[in-house]
Amino acid sequence: MNKVLVIGAFGYENNQLDGQTIKTRNVYNLLQKKHEGEHSYIDTLTLRKKPWLGFVMLYRLITCNTLIILPCLNNLTILFPLFYYMSKIFRFDIISICIGGWQVEYFLGSKKFRSHPKQMNMSKKIKAFLPEMIKVNDDLISMCGFINSEVFPNFRKYERTIQEITNEKGLRLVFMARVNKMKGYDVIFNSLNFIRNNCPNSSITFYGGIALEDKDDFLSKVEANNDIVSYRGLLAPEKIHETLKRYDVMLLPTKYYTEGFPGSILDAYISGIPVIVTEWKHSHEFVSDGNTGVIVPFENNQEVFNNSILSLYKDRNKLNYMKKAAYKEADKYSEEVAWNVLKKYL
Repeated sequence: MNKVLVIGAFGYENNQLDGQTIKTRNVYNLLQKKHEGEHSYIDTLTLRKKPWLGFVMLYRLITCNTLIILPCLNNLTILFPLFYYMSKIFRFDIISICIGGWQVEYFLGSKKFRSHPKQMNMSKKIKAFLPEMIKVNDDLISMCGFINSEVFPNFRKYERTIQEITNEKGLRLVFMARVNKMKGYDVIFNSLNFIRNNCPNSSITFYGGIALEDKDDFLSKVEANNDIVSYRGLLAPEKIHETLKRYDVMLLPTKYYTEGFPGSILDAYISGIPVIVTEWKHSHEFVSDGNTGVIVPFENNQEVFNNSILSLYKDRNKLNYMKKAAYKEADKYSEEVAWNVLKKYL
């Protein structure tokens, strides 16, 4: 029987819930549902606090047939070479599932990263290296010489419910992601006076864990604007889509230029609501401007961001058209689509 070990950030013990932990859990749940074999996992977030789990990890590595890793930057730099050399000795396959869209810059070097030729050469020799977007996959092939890469999309397990199309006067705007300045919450707060003056009866609700360094700033801004803004903490995964479908538009003016496919956008599509996002590097791959959402400039975007909200406020027919387009777009990111890729390497 094929033994599969998954190593990544699960966040069970510290209750971390973000794009990385959700994707890692979804991959493991997909294996348990679709794959006939033995499955085990190591949570790298727990490993930091319980180093003795390193011995458990080594034993599971030695006895597994396939290792699936979902590495963050540090794990690709530090742990991946160890796994690679062990795979040669103990003869297990490695499948690397990417989170985010930074891999090419990491391998070749950029303003943000020094180059990592050793990790690149190792990644080219494992069973499969699976980025989550087409552009990264194309660049891995053309610029880095990969022949073992294929797009493995971000995905969700979901059951479609009847889409809610409303005709209320105001806009119910929502943000659901890790709450920090790099996700653009300052752009949203800077739009409030414009919304008050031009989009009566509208509101903005925030969901997500708050970054410690931004907690005081964010909560003070919520309190100062509680006539239009509310913060409702973390959403349990099983309640996300039922909750989001009650809103009209998802806001995500991210400042992470190499952002991958944000899970909050996928959750918006599943829930049948369009998005307003900044033009990060891979935005056009996941957001059809004017159909599933609106893309505003990555920088100096406040006026365009404000006017994008106003446009949807004034034109309910346009909003409802985009809701339907977003709802349909989610079909590309189902469990079945993801499994059809992963099963080829197991």
